[in-house]
Amino acid sequence: MNGTWSIPSDAKCLQVNGYPIAYRDAGKGVPLVLVHGSLTDYRVWQSNADAFSAKYRVIAPSLRHYYPEPWDGTGGSFSVQQHAEDLAIFAKTLNLGKVHLLGWSRGGSVVVEVAKHHPEIVRTLILEDGGIEMPVEETPESAAAVA
Repeated sequence: MNGTWSIPSDAKCLQVNGYPIAYRDAGKGVPLVLVHGSLTDYRVWQSNADAFSAKYRVIAPSLRHYYPEPWDGTGGSFSVQQHAEDLAIFAKTLNLGKVHLLGWSRGGSVVVEVAKHHPEIVRTLILEDGGIEMPVEETPESAAAVA
């Protein structure tokens, strides 16, 4: 994190891995964690969160180096793996138990990594236009399929 910044009045803040994570939290019930894409932040979910919070506890964090932080791009802690680890610790610190994880775009990659490395916190995994990397073993068949 570079410089000083403050959490907006419509958000809460939780320290995760030594980093402040801004988030919105509304509603009651089973937690639904909404994870934004590359060019957005927790604010992108506002209209969805209002509807979802009638049935769920809706939590929308901003990932590390996203709004409200005015990040200048320096530092090496911007990766899907870092965001996934932050998100898992975020959920565990809030004692959310098993959550519904909804990832949009790049957020889809983040929630898949959470599911792979922290399955104990995942109730369901929901991908909306999620970009995920699926390693495929190099075989003659896979090479032919790619060609």
